[in-house]
Amino acid sequence: MSMTVEKARLEARVKKDIYKLIKKAASIQGGTLTNFIITTLYEKSKDIINQNNILNLSLNDQELFINSIDTFEVNDTMKNSLDEYDKYFSGE
Repeated sequence: MSMTVEKARLEARVKKDIYKLIKKAASIQGGTLTNFIITTLYEKSKDIINQNNILNLSLNDQELFINSIDTFEVNDTMKNSLDEYDKYFSGE
């Protein structure tokens, strides 16, 4: 049973100095230029997506927090604590 793997082609035209730099980095890592490019782009893409997800989650959490504060009701114990705090820092 053989499995078919779908592939897509990626092409880019770059300046000669950029090409040489990328090729040198690939050589230092001991791999092919194609392997280096794919691995580097893949890892960087995952990092960018993860950072975006963290930012979006943070924004959603902030919204949830603000919404919970908007509907918050102060009870008598909280009022008493605030009065004690005010008395303590006002010197009464």
